[in-house]
Amino acid sequence: MSKIYIFFLFILLACTDNKPIFPLEPHIEFVSLSPNNIKDRDSFDITIRFTDGDGDLGSHVDDSDNVIMGDSMHNLYVYENRPNPDSLYPNPYPNRINNLTPNTKNPSIQGTIVIKLSYIERLDPDNNPSETFDYDIWLYDRAGNKSNIITTSKLTITE
Repeated sequence: MSKIYIFFLFILLACTDNKPIFPLEPHIEFVSLSPNNIKDRDSFDITIRFTDGDGDLGSHVDDSDNVIMGDSMHNLYVYENRPNPDSLYPNPYPNRINNLTPNTKNPSIQGTIVIKLSYIERLDPDNNPSETFDYDIWLYDRAGNKSNIITTSKLTITE
């Protein structure tokens, strides 16, 4: 009796389609920004969902093929949508996702990424008791495909 089950399992595995179930380009969706009200120099999290048909998201530590716009270390970008003429902070904030590629026949992947941002402060604390703005986020896979750009909900920073 167990031979029959093993045979059917073998047939099921042999017939498994290893074509991607998502598009090859990464796709992201905004989930949350929490908390959405912070004090100067506090931190918060941005949560996004992702899909990628060929599963080539994330960098290998020694991955010389992962060249994205001349930058082999960063593949996730968070752009602050506020006037920032004299800021010392980079805009967009470059981030790095570690390798997410599964070791399977069908490498299509989906999941959640939590981006932790800290020490965010008002640009003009002397004249503005609070500041409200949002972020744009995008990422690249190792093939250089750029995802869609998403916009977060508003973040408010107060004294």
